[in-house]
Amino acid sequence: MEESYDNSDNTGAAPVSDVSTMHSASNINDEVIQTKKNKRSKIIPIVVIAAFLIISGLIIAIIIINTHSNNESQDDILNFPSVDCDNPDDAYAIQTCIQEKYNEDDDVNLMVQKYQSAIDKALTAKNYELASSLVNARSVNLIDINQCSIALQLLDQINPDSFDIYNLAIVYAGAIGTSKSCDDIAAETKWSEAYTQLTNRI
Repeated sequence: MEESYDNSDNTGAAPVSDVSTMHSASNINDEVIQTKKNKRSKIIPIVVIAAFLIISGLIIAIIIINTHSNNESQDDILNFPSVDCDNPDDAYAIQTCIQEKYNEDDDVNLMVQKYQSAIDKALTAKNYELASSLVNARSVNLIDINQCSIALQLLDQINPDSFDIYNLAIVYAGAIGTSKSCDDIAAETKWSEAYTQLTNRI
């Protein structure tokens, strides 16, 4: 009777084939881990750079906006009409300046004086267009503060010889509008006749 022998190692160690398989699996795990580390090491600098660029962009944008706002504020101060209100050659600028002064001191007489000063300077410079614009602006401002009687009185004081015929027609047309706004039929009739006579000469 033949005896059978078990050639397996009784030490409990894994077979050689099993050990090789374990080493291969370990190597694969190491490679996977290393690959993840490499990806992370590449992604982190990109994220940091992107964040830096975004923050830098925001800072630059804030600086530009603040600088632009400061420049606009300086421009507003530099371009604000002079205290005299009759130095600019722009009727709207003068009217705005005078209105601001009136809002500060609520003085109708001062408003009238400033308008008259600006109108006289415009006429002296033969800037009839500016002068006629200021006459009409004065009437509008006075009507806005319920001073129709003063507006109509000032129109009566106008010297027609101070204007050229075309801008005098503009003054008369404005006077008609002022009379209508003030519900003064007599004044409206008077200025309408004056306007008709004048335009027949043009």
